[in-house]
Amino acid sequence: MNTWGPKKLLDPDTLAFRLASAADQPFFEASREQWYDEVTQTGWRRSVGAVYHMTNHLSLTANFSNGIELPDRNRTVLPTEQVPLPYRGETIDVGLSFSLLNDKIVGSIKAFETKFLGEQANGQVTTAFVQPNNVVQPRIVAERVADSDRELAEIRREEEQGYGNRKHKANAWVRYRFTDGRLKGLALAGGARYQSRNIAGVDLLTNTPLYGNDRLMFDAMFQYRTRGLLGLLPEKVGVSWQVNVENLFNDQTIYITKAALDDITRTRYIRRGFREDPRNVSLTVRLDF
Repeated sequence: MNTWGPKKLLDPDTLAFRLASAADQPFFEASREQWYDEVTQTGWRRSVGAVYHMTNHLSLTANFSNGIELPDRNRTVLPTEQVPLPYRGETIDVGLSFSLLNDKIVGSIKAFETKFLGEQANGQVTTAFVQPNNVVQPRIVAERVADSDRELAEIRREEEQGYGNRKHKANAWVRYRFTDGRLKGLALAGGARYQSRNIAGVDLLTNTPLYGNDRLMFDAMFQYRTRGLLGLLPEKVGVSWQVNVENLFNDQTIYITKAALDDITRTRYIRRGFREDPRNVSLTVRLDF
């Protein structure tokens, strides 16, 4: 797996930071560096699962997987503003699956944990930026380095607290299938996805985390199985019509991903957040020959 991205450069004409390009390579010659960062990591993705049927209608499930993933491409690591390294992760989930009323009601409840392994913020303080030799801006340099030191300290504290992690996560899903009567072939399902509040920052004075908000989303599924496609195909062809609805109630909560405290007033404020994706409805038609 390969991660590549340009470095940051203090432009000698505009005195503003920008992304470097191949034409800027001479500015990096003195430090024997390239104008870009490139990291390659190799490894194996592993996945194993097990199911234990306690009864005909009750089963225990467990799954484990790990591997290497690419980081978000729209973020960089402070203070060097470098592209993040690929990271290793592990996911473990355990759950209970059940079926009731001759498989008319089928559901599962699972709890899972995801771990990101390795240091996520490993920037080098000594290479906060590259400045051409013919540009002298001591005030800008001093402010930039001071900000970088503070940002690096904050990020390392956040990493110690588990920044971005949600300690508890759980999913529940229940499905009901009609096996006779006028509604035979119809199935209804609904589920909930819960994630506890995330760590959105850290109070540097007390070394305590600042929290965002928890998430609770509801989904639904409607499925109808029949034969033939409105008379266009033979009856031996099975047809499944399925409508999936994510964010059933169109929750528009704004979730806090980054929080901080004002240095003077100690007032908590939001630095970054995002609104939940709107309701999404999709239709899938499956043909079984």
